[in-house]
Amino acid sequence: MSSLLCNMKKNFKIILFKGLIGLVIGIIFFIIYCLIRFKLDIYISRDGLFLSGFFIFVIGLISYVSNEGFFDSISYGFLTIPSLINTRKERKFKDLYEYRLSKEKIRKENKFSPLGYILSSLIFLLIALLLFIATL
Repeated sequence: MSSLLCNMKKNFKIILFKGLIGLVIGIIFFIIYCLIRFKLDIYISRDGLFLSGFFIFVIGLISYVSNEGFFDSISYGFLTIPSLINTRKERKFKDLYEYRLSKEKIRKENKFSPLGYILSSLIFLLIALLLFIATL
């Protein structure tokens, strides 16, 4: 029971840290968007908040898909390029299956959750939705 509680605290800290990173990235993206548009009104704010939320949501989804192993075959292909150019160089992994097994072992040790990114993106999207409703 105590190890489960310790894991929950550790995961909560990771989710909170990623959520704060998502908020900072969203605020920076929002400021850049407003500076590009050269003015700040409710319509620009709404659009900037929506784009920030969408951008963070995409970051969370891509990191989740990457952690699930979607890009493993691509990364294995890039990893084998040096051994194709120099035939004397030995490969780290015999084949893609061995590479995936090593990655799965690492993924089991490092629990990943995109929840921080998703929650921070929902904050931006919810504020953008409220501004959209307010401007109707």
